[in-house]
Amino acid sequence: MFPYVQIVGSCFEQGFIHGQSLEAEIAKNIDLYFYRFKHECRLEKDEVLIRAARYLPAIEQQNQKYFAGMQGIAKGCGADLIEIAALSVRYEILYYQYAIKGVADGCTSFALSNTRSSDKQMILAQNWDWFPETAGAIIYAEDETGISSLTFTEAGIFGGKIGLNSKGIGLLINGLVALQDDWSTLNKPFHLRCYEILKQTSLQDAISVVTDEPRACSANFIIGSKEEGVVNIEAAPQTFGVQTPTNGVLIHTNHFLDPDDLDVSEPAEERIHTEHRYQRAVDLIEQNESLISHDQIKDLLGDHDGYPNSICQHRDPELPDYEQYESVASILLNLSTQTMSVSHGPPCSAEFQTYSLRKNNKNV
Repeated sequence: MFPYVQIVGSCFEQGFIHGQSLEAEIAKNIDLYFYRFKHECRLEKDEVLIRAARYLPAIEQQNQKYFAGMQGIAKGCGADLIEIAALSVRYEILYYQYAIKGVADGCTSFALSNTRSSDKQMILAQNWDWFPETAGAIIYAEDETGISSLTFTEAGIFGGKIGLNSKGIGLLINGLVALQDDWSTLNKPFHLRCYEILKQTSLQDAISVVTDEPRACSANFIIGSKEEGVVNIEAAPQTFGVQTPTNGVLIHTNHFLDPDDLDVSEPAEERIHTEHRYQRAVDLIEQNESLISHDQIKDLLGDHDGYPNSICQHRDPELPDYEQYESVASILLNLSTQTMSVSHGPPCSAEFQTYSLRKNNKNV
């Protein structure tokens, strides 16, 4: 079970609570990321810190509240601010390297509109496939505007990367890689965009967080609103594409569905795992012509076709530890009831815990 932290107050105060409550987990993530930077991406610690330091003034200019949250985390856990910055921009640093050396392949996401779920509610769900040792956390946050959120994040990264807010907005994510990716543009980083999406009150405003400014590195966002529907956004550095549901369903993994349409060049390595997971998810949902239940969603998330590189991903023992991935968390968001169910580990074996935003995030 992931640790759960309630944070309120100013962004600095929220960050401080985050840092103080998750001090051990943040230290673990700092060590883990510098290990993976070095061994998987051939980046020494000094180079990572140089890149993170370049991002710091950019983030401060882009969103002072997020910057204050990073400062609070550093103060609360006793880490150097530049190390917290390295966690916050680890997406840009890592995915730029992946475009050079090869592709990280993980995360299967899908959304069901209220016309396809058995309880007539809007459901967003995904497996978050990443470094097996990553320390995650469940965060309930409430800011001065009164907007509250319930999210999954990595310890040390301010805000939330996957989750929902009290205005009915929900977010899922997938990593994408394009040869046009370039961390050094210092455009608004991925995790800051996730934070800003979950601060919005409408679907269009949430979409605009992704589309209104160029991006340093590619990424995919499924953004839903319990009142306005759901979209998928494939975002490359200079271009983006928006997809809407087909028969009430959206599905995405880790490749651009039509890279030519976005004038995107992907790395030359074969994408058999992401393409297999995508097609497998399509096939499993199409097999259910009737409405889809929560149990069927969990079965899909736990599917092992193509093991170990399946929808429910597991460590590949043939790879060195610094190249292994697994489903670190499986997350099911119900935007209609404002609840989030999370497994700590692969969903085939880990128990789901359900949290309610409406009930001040008490485990239910």
